[in-house]
This record gives sequence, structure tokens and C-alpha cells, in this order.
Amino acid sequence: MMVRYEIKKVLGRPSGKIALFLFVCVIILSLWTTIFGDEYGDLVWVNEQGDAEYGFAAHQKLRKAQNEWAGELDEEYIADIIRELNRIAATPEYNSTEYNQRDIAFHWQMGVHPVRDMLYRTFSPGLQNFDYYLADTLSPSVAEKFYSQRVELLRSYLYEEDNEESARLSNQEKEYLISQYEKLEGPIYYDYHRGWYQTLSNLTFIMLLGTLVMGYMVSGIFSNEFKWKSDAVFFTTYHGRSRAVSAKIKAGVVLVSALYWGGVLICTLFTLGFCGFDGGNCAIQFDCYRSFYNLTYLQTYLLYVVSCYIGILFMMFLCMWVSAKTRSAVFATTIPFILIFVPNFFANSTLADALSGVLALLPDKMFDLFAHLKYFDVYDLGFTVVGSWPLLFVIYSVLAVILVPVMYREFRTKQIG
Repeated sequence: MMVRYEIKKVLGRPSGKIALFLFVCVIILSLWTTIFGDEYGDLVWVNEQGDAEYGFAAHQKLRKAQNEWAGELDEEYIADIIRELNRIAATPEYNSTEYNQRDIAFHWQMGVHPVRDMLYRTFSPGLQNFDYYLADTLSPSVAEKFYSQRVELLRSYLYEEDNEESARLSNQEKEYLISQYEKLEGPIYYDYHRGWYQTLSNLTFIMLLGTLVMGYMVSGIFSNEFKWKSDAVFFTTYHGRSRAVSAKIKAGVVLVSALYWGGVLICTLFTLGFCGFDGGNCAIQFDCYRSFYNLTYLQTYLLYVVSCYIGILFMMFLCMWVSAKTRSAVFATTIPFILIFVPNFFANSTLADALSGVLALLPDKMFDLFAHLKYFDVYDLGFTVVGSWPLLFVIYSVLAVILVPVMYREFRTKQIG
């Protein structure tokens, strides 16, 4: 009853209703892109006339085209895809100077486009030096090097090229990255997987903005007793310093958990239902080529939703503790904003290289999935080398657990104002 009462207090306030409305709007906005597409993204089908199409029918056409090429990317199959790209590259449409004609040629490539992306990245001069049109001019004989060449690109990037990442990594960390690349031996499975990619993209958007909204909702759970001048009554009741404090913490957990898992469930079922459930067993490298995490889309999705949940619990507990400590909901509301957006300022500043090791372990990375998959954030612990993602799991799980008794003690020992 006490937990329910605390939840009603949060949702009953105008600010709570506004926050709930904003959270729903964030979900709707992310799903809107899934439905209507993005001319600069992947949610588009280019038809036989070279015109872009969006919506459910467009997704189904793309799904059908890529499902026709589904299979294990062994040497023979990769060679067949290269021959198909060579055939398209020899057509008048591909070599035309007119955009519409080139879009027609692009239509012919859409069934194998994710593989084409991996081909030009694999056989380009460097890991960071791409030649987009290279995939259309490759010889089928290079298919045998499809997996080994990716490892050689990384080795050259780490040991031969002059770059910031190579300079900051130790030899042990470099060898760890190379060994991770070598584990992707193949043949990996190719299939239509836009549904999983879009689900992960939508969740990233929802969680980054949704965390701000949830922080706003829970920031007043503790401080409002002082704002409303009801702390004297609250602390003098029989269970005011025990069960009532516990009820506030539980209310925060229940409220955040309900919003989080509700948002995850809606986003996942809608996006996969709209785009297709296919491709959960495809390697994440189709969209995150540099990733040293050898995961499928399904594995990545499961790890990500757990990662976000841990991160949100930590953020909410921190907001509630700051609220109890300062007796100010306003200041507590700024905590998620500071921890999510301020690190981006430093990441784009001249201090980015010097602070890279610290920035990779800040809580905003719990919500920004593709930052983990894009960068070589690894740490030499002496006895082993690990990526930042496992460390983030451990660090913020421990901190979230520690914050529970800390905030309980903080509010329970508050003096009546």
C-alpha cells in the first residue's frame, strides 16, 4: 500500500503526468522513423524505376530481396556475390551520370548490399580508409581472403599506421584485439537483419532521452517531503524513518522498471513486427564492421537491454540520493543530463585522447550501444585484457547496489527542517 501511494504521488502531480507524456512521445517518435523511413538511412527500398519507397511494403520488398541471398558466406558464395556486383557494374545504368539511372543499378544491389559493405571495407587500403566503389571491381578470387584480410587490416592499423588509437594501446591490448578479430573465422551467416538493427537503434534513442524523463520523475520522491513542509509529520510517524523510506525506494524501482521494460517491450515487438524478426543469428559486424565483440544481433540485443536497465537503475538511484541529500528535486533532475551529455562535450574536445580511458567508462556508455561496438575501448587489468562493456556491467551493478543502503541511510537520518 505504501509503495502504491508513493507511485500515485509521483504520477498524480502535473509534472509526473507531463514526464509520462514525454516518455510516450519519445517512444512514438522513434517508431515513427521505423514506419516512414529516413532518406539518409537504411529504412528505404529503391524500386525498379530508381524511386525511393518507405513503409511496410518497402520493408517487405527489402526483406524478400535479401532473403533470396541468405546463406553462409563461405568462399564460393562470396565469389558468387562479387560476380553479381561485377555484372551490375558493367551495366549502362551503373555507369550513367544520371542519378535516376544509378539508383536503378543500386536497386539491383540491394539484395546483397550488407555484404557489399563488408567487401569494400575489407579490401580497402586501410581500416579507416574506405573506397565505397571498390566492392564492384573486385575479382572473385579474393573471396578466399575475406576473413583473413580483415585481421590483416587491423594488424596494419595497430602496428604500422600512425593513428591515435594505436598510440594509446599497449602491445597486450593490441594482441587482444587481433585475437578477437581472428575468432570471427567464418563462414558467418547472411540474412535480412534490418529489424534487429532498427530495434537497437530505436532503443538507443529511447533510452538516452527516456533516462532524462525518468530522472525527472523520481527526483522528487524524497525531496518533496521538504518542499511541501511535510517532513515534520513524515519523520514523526511510527514507520516514518523505516518502512516509509523503504517504500520510497521501492516505488522508484517499480516505477522505473515498469516504464523501462514497457518501453523495451513496445519498441521491440513493434519494430520487429514491422521490419521482420529475421537475422537474429547474423553477426553484428554487418553494421559495426570494426567491432571486436563477436556477437549476433540477438545476443547484442539481450546484452544491451540488460546494460540499459543497470544504467537506468544506477541513474535513478543517484537522482534519488542527490534529492535526499540536497532536498532539491531541481538539482537532482540535472544529474542524468550531466552524466549523459557532458561526456560528449569532452569526447569532441581536444582532451578526448587524454581522457579516452575515462570517458569509455562513464555511465552514458551504458545507453550508447554503438559507441561500444565502434571503438577499441579495452583495458589491461594485468592478468587479462577486457573490453569496456564487461567492465561497465560490473562497475554500475556494484554502484547501483551500494546506492540503495546509502540513500536509505541518508533519508532516514535526515533532520527535520
